Amino acid sequence: MKGKFVNLLLGLLNGLIGILIIVYTYFIPKDLTLLTVQENDIVNIIKIVIYFIIGITCLINFIAYIKNKSNYGLSLGYRVYFFTIFFILIKKNLISVFPIISAIIIIINILKENIREIESTAAISIILVIAVTTVVLDGMVYFYKNIGSYILDKKNESQIEYSDTFFKYITELEGYDKYINVKKDGKYGYINTKGETVIDFVYDFATPFTTINVYDKDFQIALVCADGISKIIMKNERVVESYVSESSDEDYEAKIEELNYFYSNVIGMENEMTFEILDDDDNHINYAPAYNDSSEEYTYRYDYNEEYDITVTQSSMGLKDVYYLARKDDLDYKLPLDCEKLDYDENNLYLFKDGTIPCYDIEKEEQGWFSPRGVKKSMKGNAQILEKIGDRFLYKDYNKDGKITFYNEKGEKLSDSYKEIFIQDGRYIVKKSNDKYTIIDENYNQIIEGEYDYVDISLLSIGIYLFGNVDDVIEFNNYDYADLNFIMMDYDGNILNNNLEQVYLDFYKISDDSKKVYVSRYNEFIDDLKTLDYDFVGDKFYKK
Repeated sequence: MKGKFVNLLLGLLNGLIGILIIVYTYFIPKDLTLLTVQENDIVNIIKIVIYFIIGITCLINFIAYIKNKSNYGLSLGYRVYFFTIFFILIKKNLISVFPIISAIIIIINILKENIREIESTAAISIILVIAVTTVVLDGMVYFYKNIGSYILDKKNESQIEYSDTFFKYITELEGYDKYINVKKDGKYGYINTKGETVIDFVYDFATPFTTINVYDKDFQIALVCADGISKIIMKNERVVESYVSESSDEDYEAKIEELNYFYSNVIGMENEMTFEILDDDDNHINYAPAYNDSSEEYTYRYDYNEEYDITVTQSSMGLKDVYYLARKDDLDYKLPLDCEKLDYDENNLYLFKDGTIPCYDIEKEEQGWFSPRGVKKSMKGNAQILEKIGDRFLYKDYNKDGKITFYNEKGEKLSDSYKEIFIQDGRYIVKKSNDKYTIIDENYNQIIEGEYDYVDISLLSIGIYLFGNVDDVIEFNNYDYADLNFIMMDYDGNILNNNLEQVYLDFYKISDDSKKVYVSRYNEFIDDLKTLDYDFVGDKFYKK
């Protein structure tokens, strides 16, 4: 390793590696989740070979350093190259500075020196092989997308292509219950609304079923993935189409988009893709819809009940709005609604569930309601009336950290205080003072045994609750999706299934905000997971 030619080649090799690092960091995105599966495979191979080359050249530079230790200039060049090893940890083009400076120092010193040592044929051969490999890697980095596309096309040659006549001679499938895609023990499958397995847990991902109409017949299809192969299947697991996908099976949203592409572009469905279980969270604010009319006498008119409309007149002078109950058969017959604010927009005027009209005066800390005939009842305090149900109302006291309590119209306390509440017909999901969720009935009695850290309401439309606890640190896949631990429960509190890591269409994802440290993002994720959102009439007046 003392020969002039071999050291000159080593200097050139160091420079080639610097150029390779520049090419890699320019063409390969930092976020590898932006790559297709095939591109990611190519990039992983490139990375492994680069790491190997850097390791081998570090060894060669170390040997050259030992052999030329007495020559300060040469030895400095070899030592500078050692910093290239940091590329394994830090994929930044700044690292290319070290091999390039190393190359410049070595070449300058070699050209100045009059070295007459015997050249090592073996060393020259090794350096040339590595140099050629480095140039080939430059080409692979530049063309990695083309290589990935070629591999994808070759793999798809053996897959099942959808035929336009596939559904022509197939009869509609009857007698199938609603299927719920769930992940359990690391694999996806399908269960019915009783929690029973209907398609085995053998897939790496599975979407919900959606309905298509072909040849005037309805069929349910879903996308499932296993071993790198994506399939469009029916509920009897008959394969409609199979293909090798560009997206990873861990990229759940991309898989939903693949199914949507098949639904819209291949099948040609014109309406928006929906799934057989509607994500109905039962979170509906009562409202009176606006009429599509205009008048000089009012700004908006709303269809309140069989006898009355509500009119809103906005002042052009910046004064307060004017509200009336107006008889449907004679709009000139009006009952004034004397208040500072009603909750309305151009489409709706929002009401309590019992049909009363909520009213607000935030500056005076006053809120209340009007009866269907315009009789006003109000109360004062740093609080919000969230909802009124018959002779009871939900009261959120901001002087007591926003605690929520049921009261009757006499002001008598009826229930314990809760941190959050979700209203259903005849029952409530509540977050108790111990930060645990449970279900209570109309008499405020707990009707399920357990208490839980979080609740998912996406399947309420079919009478299913999903509860869970955070017992261990939550893990996320490469695309930032979490695996949780759900208990599936029916309307009566019976456990249908448990240890479910993913359920249906709610994919829990941690923020990818690079400006925040992981601990901060994780804590935000946990806070969001343990929060149950429910919109109440009048919320806009209390948001700070």
